[in-house]
Amino acid sequence: MTDASSAPHAVEAAHLDVALGHRARPVLHDVDVVVPAGTSLLVVGPSGSGKSTLVRALVGVVPHTLPGVVRGHLRVAGTDPRETTPAALAAHVGLVQQRPGDQLCLARVDDELRFALENRGTDPATVDARSTAALESAGAAHLRDRPTHALSGGEAQRVALAAALVADPGLVVLDEPTALLDPAAAHDVGTLVAGLARPTTPVGGSDQRDPAGRGRSVVLVEHRLDELGTLPAATLALDRGGRVLAHGPTDHVLREHAGALAALGCRLPLAVRLEHAGAPAPLGDPATDD
Repeated sequence: MTDASSAPHAVEAAHLDVALGHRARPVLHDVDVVVPAGTSLLVVGPSGSGKSTLVRALVGVVPHTLPGVVRGHLRVAGTDPRETTPAALAAHVGLVQQRPGDQLCLARVDDELRFALENRGTDPATVDARSTAALESAGAAHLRDRPTHALSGGEAQRVALAAALVADPGLVVLDEPTALLDPAAAHDVGTLVAGLARPTTPVGGSDQRDPAGRGRSVVLVEHRLDELGTLPAATLALDRGGRVLAHGPTDHVLREHAGALAALGCRLPLAVRLEHAGAPAPLGDPATDD
């Protein structure tokens, strides 16, 4: 049987250092973080703290596509990204970037999803059903026949999310998916992201989306926390030097380190800002990952 205690962690990093470029400029230093299977993690920090570098290391872009050095222990979906190709890792890890245009390259929405499946050798008989399921999961079923160039920012981000989900990855990594969206679209995407994590269950359990019971985990890099609404249950906060400032339950990290995060220029939820100013208010519900 598969359950949360026996499933491999979605992400394991210990004493992780990442340096970028041919000159190996240090960006991340001694990062320790674990994302258990079926849970979600929020990553926050000021500009230049290494949030996007962490994403690139998790999905294997560094060192395979961008030059750099990754040192320390790192396992993503049970695999060391340094020892496999980003293409192979993509079967287990979905990526959503800040700019959906960087991910959408075909003329029609349906073509984007079909190509992602066909490129992985998916059984042709299942392509339509799987692309439909991914679009529905991202709230984009009505966009199937739309030209990709005609999509709004929010629509394009939904399609990019569907493309990341179409292979049914065990881990979805999102790098500031609301960065270019207006507040309403950002809230819509935040609502979708809040529903992505899926707890592990016994094999053949009641969740028909996941008969193998392996769950789905989420790593979300984001700074527009108020627009997100529901926040991931755990948070990793990085300081300006690319070191771990705090790691733990979201409510604890944001409240206990509010002063340090604010001093770094991080945009805290309104409830945290009010409390830090002496006017307590309830924090928006963090996801429970149960």
